Amino acid sequence: MTRCGAKRSALAGAVLAAILLAGCGGGNHPVNTGPFGGSNYIGESTCSLPLPPHGVFTTEPLAFRNAGPTAMIDKLSFTHIHGLRLRAAYTVPNTGQGGGYGDRAGPPPPQRDLPPGVLWSRRQRADGARIPPTPPKPAEVDLVLAIQLISATGTFSGIDLYYHTLDGHYHMHVDRSVTLRTKKWQPCPS
Repeated sequence: MTRCGAKRSALAGAVLAAILLAGCGGGNHPVNTGPFGGSNYIGESTCSLPLPPHGVFTTEPLAFRNAGPTAMIDKLSFTHIHGLRLRAAYTVPNTGQGGGYGDRAGPPPPQRDLPPGVLWSRRQRADGARIPPTPPKPAEVDLVLAIQLISATGTFSGIDLYYHTLDGHYHMHVDRSVTLRTKKWQPCPS
């Protein structure tokens, strides 16, 4: 009985320590970790013009570079997502000539409607995407999301990329917020 009680106490103590350590820093996640890191990923927000109910919006909330060896994205997730459904997530090489993908109402358009540097024909699904080392600037990789509004207003406030290289596993958190809405009078976050 004493051994079981000691084991439970040790387990409870370990769980409590893990919870406390996980909570340290509050919202101050490291903005960049690993070879996708850099100092130019600053929090931004996007707020759509009104969309029809269940409308789709395509956005490029993040452009990044891979400064290391080839990486594989294991998982993409969102912080505080409400009222939205992810329809698709892509990584798209961008030569940096002519701008990035940008934000668009509707699903992703054909290549002919995109800036010349966005290499849509070379896109990959984000989960499982292999990201080779990025050529010198201005080249980058655009993360393109097709998201559907499933309520009157939908939001997310951050993106988490979990990925690995031969050198290790990494987690990059970027504070980027997107708000979609069906009515013009619905407020956008400030």
